[in-house]
Amino acid sequence: MTGKQGVAQERRTFLRGAAAAGSAVALVAVSREVISGETVTANDTDETAPSKGYRETAHVKDFYASLRI
Repeated sequence: MTGKQGVAQERRTFLRGAAAAGSAVALVAVSREVISGETVTANDTDETAPSKGYRETAHVKDFYASLRI
């Protein structure tokens, strides 16, 4: 195909294929979760484990101070 019509048609075909591939990947990801029956939720965490989240330590405070103008 040549010309603007051909390029536009090829672009549409590519975009349809990309959308179909993305949908297929999402479907596979969801189906694996459904088949295995394993889901991770916020309630599955161990409450006795110490938090490993954000902590404002001395070196973090120094970094923030270096950013101030």
